Amino acid sequence: MENRMKGNFYFGFLLLAAWSMTMTSCNKDKDEASSSGGTIEITNGCAMRMGSIDPSVSEFSFHDLVLFEKGINPDNFYINGTGELGSGWVLNMDCCCLNEEVAKLERGENKKTCYDLLVPGTYTWDGSEEEKHLRIVGISFDLWENDKWAERYFSDNGDIKSCTVEIKRGHLGERYEVAGEISLTNGKKFALCWKGGPIQHRYNAQ
Repeated sequence: MENRMKGNFYFGFLLLAAWSMTMTSCNKDKDEASSSGGTIEITNGCAMRMGSIDPSVSEFSFHDLVLFEKGINPDNFYINGTGELGSGWVLNMDCCCLNEEVAKLERGENKKTCYDLLVPGTYTWDGSEEEKHLRIVGISFDLWENDKWAERYFSDNGDIKSCTVEIKRGHLGERYEVAGEISLTNGKKFALCWKGGPIQHRYNAQ
């Protein structure tokens, strides 16, 4: 009787172990199948205003926002235009927001320093040309490897399906939080995340 109980125990243990291995394998395969992209750890960003903030001229203001993945040296590329790039993703978005909101953010000490030009909120792009607040009107998504351009996805070419980026900022732009996702028409998806210092402005950089 005792031997039979031991036998049943070991048989049950083997069944449990086999079931656990099967479930682990299935979950792993499911995870691998669903992870068609990756997470881009943003380490820096810069922006350039391309439109007037005078509401009498235009209701909207456009900003060229560039986000750099860890491994890319932004100071030597988008700001100076010289030096080595490194390896990683570079996301370039043309963001649009209301001029009245931009004007409220443009307040520095003695009105000499512009701390921020980007209105916080969720910016979206879905390929439409609808005039709406906090939208992305154009995107390029580039991969650089060892200082050489390797891949490019461009919204005008239909390479990008959708993009959503939420921008948060601290007092006077002292700290930013960026989170979002970009979906490509080839099925890949990339998550974006960044918590860092203020976004540099290219026209102020030397």
